[in-house]
Amino acid sequence: MNFRPPKIHREVWLYNQADWELINQTLWDAPWHLFGNYDSIDDILDYYYEILYTTIDELIPYREFIQRKKDKPWTNGYLRRLMAMRNRMNGVYKRTLRPDHKIVRNGLRAFVKVEIKRVRSRYNAGLKDYLNNRTTNIKRFWSIMKQLYGAKVKASIPTLIQGNNYYSSNIEKAEHFADYFAAQCSLPDPPDGFAFPPMRFLTNEKLENVDPNSVGYNEKTKPC
Repeated sequence: MNFRPPKIHREVWLYNQADWELINQTLWDAPWHLFGNYDSIDDILDYYYEILYTTIDELIPYREFIQRKKDKPWTNGYLRRLMAMRNRMNGVYKRTLRPDHKIVRNGLRAFVKVEIKRVRSRYNAGLKDYLNNRTTNIKRFWSIMKQLYGAKVKASIPTLIQGNNYYSSNIEKAEHFADYFAAQCSLPDPPDGFAFPPMRFLTNEKLENVDPNSVGYNEKTKPC
């Protein structure tokens, strides 16, 4: 019995092809004043999402693609077509056992391997560009790191690189992070001749003026 993994149909919005001026104008003209007709925060939120997603569906183009659960993240339609062609030719050769069919089958196998390496390398290069982009948010950063390291690898902070220094152990990473954040939170050295302005106290009740013998305590707070 052959089991085929379920297919996932996804819609991807093509933001670079959207008419953002029209979207902004549509959202500006939306009937936001009708929020006052709702008493529940849940109803208000549903109304907000209805306006937002209706505008997006109408004004942002999208494309639909099929994703299989067993697919690698870098698998695309081009590779699927090549692998299907390779598999069909492999089935033809198994039925006929003709030498010319074997040559074609082996050629397709070699070509598919080369294309898989090329597409995967391009995909990984794109992920590295995301990691080097300062605008990439934290959630997306660690999602990419998980893809690069593989889901079976125990989640941990990858090796840190600063100049020619590499920090691989957990202790080295922790100390490096501690030094970095301490430096970010430390005050710079004051300039020469700098002095804080005199502090004006609003009360004379200061610790050095408190007589410890005059402080009362009960049995519950009596020190041992």
